[in-house]
Amino acid sequence: MRVLYVIPAEGFGGAERQAIYHMKLLPRYGIDVVPLVGPGKLVVEQLKAQGIDNIEFSESIIEEYGRPYHTNEYTHYLASNVGTWVVAQQVLHHIVKAAHIDVIFASRATGWIMVGLLSRILNIPQVWRVGARPVHKAEISVLRLFSSLSNPSAMICNCKAVERSVKRAIHAPSWVIYNGVDTERFDPHSVKPMQPAELGMSTRKPVIVGVAARPAPGKGLENLAHALKLIDKSPEEVKVIIAGDYGWRNYYTRFFNEQGLGDQVVLIGHVQKVSRFLRSCDIVVLPSEKNSQEGLPNAILEAMAMERPVIGTHAGGMKEAIVDGKTGFLVSSGNPHQLAQALQKLTESPSLRKSLGHNARELVLNKFSLDESVRRISNVLFHIGESKTHVNSKAHHG
Repeated sequence: MRVLYVIPAEGFGGAERQAIYHMKLLPRYGIDVVPLVGPGKLVVEQLKAQGIDNIEFSESIIEEYGRPYHTNEYTHYLASNVGTWVVAQQVLHHIVKAAHIDVIFASRATGWIMVGLLSRILNIPQVWRVGARPVHKAEISVLRLFSSLSNPSAMICNCKAVERSVKRAIHAPSWVIYNGVDTERFDPHSVKPMQPAELGMSTRKPVIVGVAARPAPGKGLENLAHALKLIDKSPEEVKVIIAGDYGWRNYYTRFFNEQGLGDQVVLIGHVQKVSRFLRSCDIVVLPSEKNSQEGLPNAILEAMAMERPVIGTHAGGMKEAIVDGKTGFLVSSGNPHQLAQALQKLTESPSLRKSLGHNARELVLNKFSLDESVRRISNVLFHIGESKTHVNSKAHHG
């Protein structure tokens, strides 16, 4: 079976890392993968580093609008993406025909928009990978309309919370398949921490609280700022390092400066080896808001694999991985007092950090196997591909 794996990506993060795992491991299960990536090139570099070279790269892939809203900018964004979509259809059509694609596997809403109508026109089944929740009424309405036009054959959701959310808009068979973690790559005993200078520090003295996420609305960074003020720790005692890049990075740099936290919170941008960043952290926190699109963040699972105690919120599917009081702490979204209490406990107790971190890795080893995740994805792809072949065969002989 030949699968076209579509992963729109301007940068590189958890979704892209999962995609690379899939592309590398699916051939073990009899699936020949043709990657289609773009418009950013970081994902291409990572694919090549993993020995994957049959890459279809295109700049004609719709980008997310990942920056503060401005009417003129957003209008230009929409207009330019109409032209991008038209060109993308031509690119897709050529690849699908030339590579004899049996199933299209598309990640992200921008990927679904690219493949949806063409897949239906060409009568090739499409499987949508869903890692975020539509939460606003407008999003759900648009998704409901587009899915009815595209008619996806199946969805693969990365947690139960995502499945519950998208079921309101997409009426297609769904499977919950948790993201897998490469526990050899994310092994605290074989990974060296980053140097202080790489973390924007002159010394390793402070307790390091890491945030491995794109600085963006919905990630709860405002709540984190309030919690830091409540614990009243100096930058010499506690330092927050945010690893991730996005169009909102400059906005949040100004925000923390305005909050008087410019010396305590450092935004270091994209980190090539996230395992080294997580190894450098004493605690990993993701204070996402309740109404965010959060599913089950890859960064949380990877931090747990690295034996880092994690603090998350009840947003999305984080409670499907974090066992409160055993592998980390779960706090209410938008509650800086609860977040401050969890930070206070962990910053002041190395033994508690060690205990929770040990439990966290054990949970990942038992529940978030990378091989099992990819095996289950391959089963879904084969099921959808064979079902379509069977239907076409009956129609032909009928």
